[in-house]
Amino acid sequence: MGIKSLVSRRTIDRALNGHVIPSIETVMAFCIALELGAVFGNQLLESAGYRLTASRIHCAYQVLLDIYSGKSIYECNEFLSANGLALFREIA
Repeated sequence: MGIKSLVSRRTIDRALNGHVIPSIETVMAFCIALELGAVFGNQLLESAGYRLTASRIHCAYQVLLDIYSGKSIYECNEFLSANGLALFREIA
């Protein structure tokens, strides 16, 4: 999942073992890598303590979950870039 999400194996392990609380960006990267779609993606976000709001970035994240399920992290970054939003970056 690391390559598909741009999240390092170490960070994934630390998040899964409860050693760190992943950022919303990291959880979204997991959703994209796992191709979760809107229903399961929102469930994963909520289980990590996040809820998407009406902010520009959160609306974009919802679009990614709704429409970009099955697309690569790079295709999702193209969408974010086209809308002037922060991209998913490599997370060590």
